Amino acid sequence: MGLLSRILSVFGGVLDPRARARFFAHRGARVGAVLVALVALVAIVGPFLAPHDPADLLANGLLEDGTPAPPGDLLLGADTMGRDELSRLLHGGTLSLGVALIATLIAVSLGLVVGVVSGSRRGAIDSASMQTADVLSSLPFLLVAITIERAIGQPSPWSLAILLGCLSWTTLARVTRTKTQQIRELDYVLAARALGFSEARILFRHVLPNVLGPAVVLGTTLVAQMILVESAMSFLGVGVQPPASTWGTMLHDGQDVLSIAPRLVLYPGALIVMTVFGFNLLGEGLRDAIDARSTGAIVVRRRADAKGPLAARTRARADSMGIAGLGVLLAGVALFAFVMPPVPEHPAFVGAGSDTPVRGGTLVVHHEDDMRSLDPGVAYDEISGMGLKLMFETLIDYDEQLAFVPRLARALPEIDADGRGYTFHLREGVRFHPSPHLAPDRTLVAEDVRYAIERVLTPSVGSPGAPYFRNLEGAAEFEAGTAPHVRGIEVLDPLTIHFRLSVADQTFLNALALTFAAPVAREVVEAEGSEIVRRPIGTGAFRLDRWEPALRATFVRHDDFFLEGQPYLDRIVLELDLSRGPAFLRLQAGEMDHMHRFTPSDNLFVHRAPAWQPYREDSANLDIWGVGMNCELEPFTDVHVRRAVAFAIDGEHWRRARGNRLRLVGQPLPANMPGYVPGLVGEHHLDLDRAREEMRLAGHPVERVGDRWVARGLDPIDVWVGSGETGQAYGELIQHDLAQIGLEIRIRQVAFPVYLAETARRRTVPLFLTGWSADFPDPSNFLDTLFHSRSITDSGSQNRAFYQRPELDALLDRARVETDRDRRMALYAEASRMIVEDAPWAFVFSNTVTDVWQPYVRGYHVHPVWRPFYRDVWLDLPRRSARDVDFADEGGLR
Repeated sequence: MGLLSRILSVFGGVLDPRARARFFAHRGARVGAVLVALVALVAIVGPFLAPHDPADLLANGLLEDGTPAPPGDLLLGADTMGRDELSRLLHGGTLSLGVALIATLIAVSLGLVVGVVSGSRRGAIDSASMQTADVLSSLPFLLVAITIERAIGQPSPWSLAILLGCLSWTTLARVTRTKTQQIRELDYVLAARALGFSEARILFRHVLPNVLGPAVVLGTTLVAQMILVESAMSFLGVGVQPPASTWGTMLHDGQDVLSIAPRLVLYPGALIVMTVFGFNLLGEGLRDAIDARSTGAIVVRRRADAKGPLAARTRARADSMGIAGLGVLLAGVALFAFVMPPVPEHPAFVGAGSDTPVRGGTLVVHHEDDMRSLDPGVAYDEISGMGLKLMFETLIDYDEQLAFVPRLARALPEIDADGRGYTFHLREGVRFHPSPHLAPDRTLVAEDVRYAIERVLTPSVGSPGAPYFRNLEGAAEFEAGTAPHVRGIEVLDPLTIHFRLSVADQTFLNALALTFAAPVAREVVEAEGSEIVRRPIGTGAFRLDRWEPALRATFVRHDDFFLEGQPYLDRIVLELDLSRGPAFLRLQAGEMDHMHRFTPSDNLFVHRAPAWQPYREDSANLDIWGVGMNCELEPFTDVHVRRAVAFAIDGEHWRRARGNRLRLVGQPLPANMPGYVPGLVGEHHLDLDRAREEMRLAGHPVERVGDRWVARGLDPIDVWVGSGETGQAYGELIQHDLAQIGLEIRIRQVAFPVYLAETARRRTVPLFLTGWSADFPDPSNFLDTLFHSRSITDSGSQNRAFYQRPELDALLDRARVETDRDRRMALYAEASRMIVEDAPWAFVFSNTVTDVWQPYVRGYHVHPVWRPFYRDVWLDLPRRSARDVDFADEGGLR
């Protein structure tokens, strides 16, 4: 028998005329075949019919308010980034189906080989094969797939298909093994073996053709499962990575705008349902056609009106009911969408109407990432800062007009005549939080202040706050280990401390307002050791009750707080790793009390809903954001490549893609910061001609190859961004913009603590989304911290670009001690010009932040430095359910 005949004999069960007739008589199979054929047609010809590149950010893809363009000029409208939705659906179908088919082909091949070999062999091979299958089957499939995918790092669609295929063969292997063992005991197989046929010939001619039918049936239904698994992984953000997209990634991208653009979820969702339903029906029909006796499939008779057996009629009725059920389900979904209750347009609860603070109650707030540390000497990020400002106090702080006010100090300091010395007198009776390591009557003394600052300057601690205190006399000797104390910190008596600087420093009082300078008790730090990050003890209004990483942190009132009657709240619960969408639903339901981060659609809602206007405030943040480049790693050691990146970023599209919540800034200081220079020479903006010229000057000319730009001589580059939808959105914006200058960018999303640690480690991360929020309102807090060479350390570096320029260092050092304000601001303006010229960052935007709180939340104010800041909040309790009449003064409801 020739090779072609052997191959055809293998498929004989499927090609048998009677089986074919049974298949076409199967109503569900016909429907499934049509659906599968339609999906296959889309997958094959769709990319050739797509009107746009699915990764292009179209100029007309976003409206002025940042919402996706509706159907019109673009047939199906655009997505949240301004990409053509039709083009993404057509290309996404090819990838979704391609990944599923390749995964299925691998799984079927492995299952057939393992099942046939295991079923034809006894002993060790059979035992090892089935035990392996048992182990794989016992593991949670999706969790294992996600874990391995994360270990791969940057999977392609095809590596994902191989992974899914290698995890999905176990069921087919068991079925094939059982079938093989049955066939090998049949008379004609025993006769063939008696005639001397080889084992290989028996397997190929007699076993394989008989097990192929069930394998085809299982493979057909496995395609549907692979589509669902790939969609689930992509929806979770761990499947196919941008710029490629599947229907699953489209579902993921559309979830944040479900309330304003439900089509972005409806289109890919409907295609996934149609595809899965079609393959399931097709597999069912194949099963009944191939194995009619065991399934009670419809039997085709010569007479068209002949009645089949009872099982066949039952099966036909079941098919009809299944198809009818799908129709009822779709009709139900449509009806639910039509009669779905409207989104609540006013808060769920209002307060009792008290005009004076009321003690008691729990404030619930959230953040979309986890805290890194609660050690005030080490923690230096927004999320940790939310907790630190509750638990720790400093000698001085800021009021809402940015003026210094005393906190642990009785008054503002006495300043020496030469401007280099500061004397503070501490409050009496300030108690630390309860601790088993402290005496019950332990109160704050000046030695605690000195210990805290010397701890920050201790090299082994690795504090990012050390640069703020190196101007103290004797700091260098202390850091070198040649002096037991910093000479410039003198304890005059238990409640009096004097600081002496080596040179006058206009920012020293700002440094004392940072949580780095918050007093800590030596006894606690030494007893807790490394656990101090999780069990901190301070003097603040609240103490830590419990921190469950990636879940929540609970803070309770410090009953011995030094301000009588404060704090007002019993506790504050900080929900961690909670995405913005679910958090906003909880805000609407009255389960969340304050929010300051929103999805684009939720941000649009709170700006449009009249009832929420009195409880919302928009404010410019003292921050700067952009794309950081590691100046110690190729290709960013070359200033021309860095400038190319700086002039390739389309800030205007970023602004609209993020719902107009960005204020474009092309320099290292935000527009509301002293020292900002409008129209600074060389400031960063979109200029692709200049960006491509800079790439040519760097020796990487950019050429158009097919439908993309390619920079000669460069490998793909990873851009690090935070986890969650926001990180992915910025990663895709960076990826798209830098593709215009030929850079192939791969997005790497990591948890926020990992991001902080790795981007601050020398020669580790080449490219990253980065930002800085002001610790205090002075240009030095941005320019010194982010770009001075003294801010570089091997780990925990604040200068994450690892950028150095001696002329800049000298200029910043002069500005730090300059007493004349105008001359000082001129020096910072020149420093900003140097920095934009060297482009260690591509400077893009500052945030406009929206704060929203419940009507019963009182005392919340947007602090110009600490935000969000909950220490002084109180709740107007008891709260009651709100009614429309409660918001009549806000112009009524829509």
